[in-house]
Amino acid sequence: MAEPMHRKIKMLITIIDREKGEDVVRALRGEGLHYNMMLMGRGTAPSELLDILGLGETEKYVILSFIKEEKVPQVMHMLETRHELCEAGNGIAFTIPLGSVGGPTTLMFLSQLAERLKEEGNIHGNIPKRI
Repeated sequence: MAEPMHRKIKMLITIIDREKGEDVVRALRGEGLHYNMMLMGRGTAPSELLDILGLGETEKYVILSFIKEEKVPQVMHMLETRHELCEAGNGIAFTIPLGSVGGPTTLMFLSQLAERLKEEGNIHGNIPKRI
């Protein structure tokens, strides 16, 4: 009998200037996060709130990624150091715990995509045929 899968995953939200978006996605893929959705964002918050959050320009990419809980510190450290998110005005990254997803197949897809791509030798990040 197969052992049940109990992997905790989180959604990583990264908000970054548009010109840095592709670099951040490449870095996330390098850390094993192969499912990243880039959304075009435009801020409408008052300038005081933008200053508090460290967001200067209002045209951003909002990058949604799924990450195993144990990888969060490593990826956050990479974003803080390599992309200087610890400095005001360079963007922000945070995680949201996911309590459930739409079934075991979805959980397997989100939590094991990187391993499957590696196993199949798929270096381009295409979705594997057998899910």
